[in-house]
Amino acid sequence: MAAPLMSAPLRPTLVQQPEVSQVPSQQVPPFAPSAVPAVPTIPAAQQRTPGMPQPVMPRPMMPPTSPVRPTPGSAPAPRPASKIDPAQMPNPTSISTSPVMYKTSSGYPPSVLQPATIVDDGKCSPRFLRLTTYAVPASKDLATSCCIPLAAVVSPLADISANESIPVVDHGEEGPIRCNRCRAYMNPFVSFVNGGRDFVCKMCGLTNFVPDSYFSPLEASGFRADHALRPELSRGTVEYVASNKMYLSPNRTLCPPAVLFVLDVSKQSFSHGLVNLVTECLRNFLPTFPDAYPRVGFITYDSTVHFWDLQSKTPKMCVVPDVTDTFVPLSDGMFVKHKDSLEIISTLLKIVSNEQTSGRKGDSVLGAAITAATLALKPIGGKIIVFHSAFPVGAPAPLKERDDFRLYATDKEKSLYAPQGAFFAKLADQCALNRTSVDMFLCAQAYTDVATLSDLPRASCGQLFFFPDFEVTRDWIRFEADLRRACTRSWGYDASMRIRVSTGLSVSEYSGNFYSVNDTDIDLAAVDSDKTFVTHFKYDDKLEGLSEVVVQAALLYTTTQGERRVRVHTTSVPIAKEHATVYKSADVDAVSYTLATKGLSARAA
Repeated sequence: MAAPLMSAPLRPTLVQQPEVSQVPSQQVPPFAPSAVPAVPTIPAAQQRTPGMPQPVMPRPMMPPTSPVRPTPGSAPAPRPASKIDPAQMPNPTSISTSPVMYKTSSGYPPSVLQPATIVDDGKCSPRFLRLTTYAVPASKDLATSCCIPLAAVVSPLADISANESIPVVDHGEEGPIRCNRCRAYMNPFVSFVNGGRDFVCKMCGLTNFVPDSYFSPLEASGFRADHALRPELSRGTVEYVASNKMYLSPNRTLCPPAVLFVLDVSKQSFSHGLVNLVTECLRNFLPTFPDAYPRVGFITYDSTVHFWDLQSKTPKMCVVPDVTDTFVPLSDGMFVKHKDSLEIISTLLKIVSNEQTSGRKGDSVLGAAITAATLALKPIGGKIIVFHSAFPVGAPAPLKERDDFRLYATDKEKSLYAPQGAFFAKLADQCALNRTSVDMFLCAQAYTDVATLSDLPRASCGQLFFFPDFEVTRDWIRFEADLRRACTRSWGYDASMRIRVSTGLSVSEYSGNFYSVNDTDIDLAAVDSDKTFVTHFKYDDKLEGLSEVVVQAALLYTTTQGERRVRVHTTSVPIAKEHATVYKSADVDAVSYTLATKGLSARAA
């Protein structure tokens, strides 16, 4: 028999009522879909009486229902087909510890974390240029509905493995062959017509005349007879020797740059151990630098700025006490080749590390020191590497400590991340115009206004190395590795980069750390192998009549040996008309970097 539905007697608050009699219900199989419990009969004594409160009867409880179980032996019900094919979606590729070989014309590139040997067989290496998708949407509507940013991630001077090389092409004073309309450089994707007398630009479609000095007849396949002998026709990345009259500003001279080390020697810097750490690292690093390393110089500062003369056998210090109107007291002898002056440089570093701190002041004139370094490098350009520890409270740009914990998690917290004043921002612009980049090592044990000081490396295309709560015993390993990398990575200066793309697309904006004076080029005081920039594209029209999109990045720069070069990276990707093709060809690494860079740029703005 089924259990009664009411488990407790009804007890009204005013009148005591008799218990409801238990009426047996009809026996039914448990959890049957059609099983409805019988409603108990209310005795006459419990029926409604005028003037008497009526007890509220609970509603009959419905047994829980369960899905209909299949009959044993019958086939299970088919599941609805999914509209998403996992094989068509972009996924991070598997990472292997062993290097792989990748040919650039084979399609989707390996992950940035995958050790690989890149074979350039007509398209540039993904180390230099990666696209967010390797199948460009055919229209703006398709690109918008895909929700994948259309951009290129460019690292123009990225490091390459020992098995890779970049060919150098020298066309003499005439310079490289270029399109007369869009000024794109010769690349493997141009097509030669009229027996080799003309070539059609893949960027803008213009037919250009081939100079007599560059002419070569065509073979039956349509390729030039010297196709394999011309790196610009068979390789995606080439470097041209630039002629001085075409690629050098009239008011600038072509000379090797210099590296200027600027060290904080205030009382706090000594007590934190920064001075001894820097001098010890430089003593160990300099003998291992290559012979072609640029000239080096040294400036120290506390409440005044100190220039070091390295021309004589004994280093001499020249003090500039006027920090509001800093000047360079040395006309010669400030920069020397490290391989020829290792002994005097070692002596200088010992003198700096052994100086007594009792008479030193705690003030730090960081603004005056960097201004002096910029003036010293103005005629030649180069790189400033700053080691700073004390809070800069000295003229000409004293800062205030504003780390107020009461503003955290309030609307005013964002004011803590805005720069104090415009001094360092203007100084950064001056560095960029003087072809000088700034790398900063901030090593403080107390509050440091990173929001203000970071303007220097950002606009000058430098780098900020931040060590909060600096402790020598804990941070020396990372400090040494970062300093070695900052000193030895390949770099150039006085650079300018432009991205070109096929007709139908155009560059909308650039993201990264640089100083720009126009919308088409980005000007770089210096550029090294760790610098990466993002170029965003926009649609000018539908990509009709095109089978592929060609992207070319051209970097004009001066090497550390004082040679003017143009490094050109060119690649091409097909055009997609379906969402599945765009998704399957998306580069997860490039998309992630593009979104992160765009978010940081929007937050900084």
